[in-house]
Amino acid sequence: QSEKELLSRLVHAEAKGESYEGKVAVASVVLNRTEKKGFPDTIRGVIYQKNAFEPVANGSINQKPDKES
Repeated sequence: QSEKELLSRLVHAEAKGESYEGKVAVASVVLNRTEKKGFPDTIRGVIYQKNAFEPVANGSINQKPDKES
């Protein structure tokens, strides 16, 4: 449940103003990376990997996600 919430917050921050498809694309990137060599194998690990996502660096990942995210 906590990883689902974290993914929702990343999608909200990374794809704010994007279409639903854009939000799905962000989530897909994270989920695909968990399956690839060279990336962490958890959603949390992928999201917090150094320099992976701007919302982590600027703190916007801490905003409450909207329903669509």
